[in-house]
Amino acid sequence: VYLTAVDEFGCNWDTSLVLTTNPLPRTVTVVNKCPNEPYTWVDGNTYIEPPMPLPEWIFPAVSGCDSIVSLQIVNDKIPEAHMSVVPSYVSYDNHEVTLYDSSDGSYGRTWYFDGGSCNEAIATFDYPIEKDSLEVMLIATSKYNCPDTAYVTIPMDKTLIFVPTAFTPDRDDNAYFFIKGNNILDDAQVYIYNRMGALVSSW
Repeated sequence: VYLTAVDEFGCNWDTSLVLTTNPLPRTVTVVNKCPNEPYTWVDGNTYIEPPMPLPEWIFPAVSGCDSIVSLQIVNDKIPEAHMSVVPSYVSYDNHEVTLYDSSDGSYGRTWYFDGGSCNEAIATFDYPIEKDSLEVMLIATSKYNCPDTAYVTIPMDKTLIFVPTAFTPDRDDNAYFFIKGNNILDDAQVYIYNRMGALVSSW
């Protein structure tokens, strides 16, 4: 660029200026989405799979230079949610449950059980014994939060049996041998031994 300046007396001064121009970069924006999840581009159309060629968004500049953004869409992989539950059922005596996330391709997870939640790979909780069964839900998520869900129902075995370990048949309060409980069978095999280990009776 050349510049000539002339003052009021007609004197001239010449100078030059070098301008270096840099082209605006072509920006590629990566957008991750879950498979079969639709997205809407600036053309107003909704796509499941990326259209070809890849859509571009041109940003006009005031100076006449345009910045071009090319959108690259990557379909994320949905994980396969799986869980292991130990024990597979609970009882009055053993009602602590441990949950293991054995999902394939998961980066994170959320457990939901009995009104609570947990994000650990191994979760432990105390089963509420007043329930007959409890459903546990696992939501496994991929790197970009695509979800898959698994459910398991943990039953509660409410069988409760009381068998006395000793009795004294002398007409006091502990004179009778009996078996009592709920959800028990009508048949039982009974063996009674004395303190020396000899079998006294069986039926």
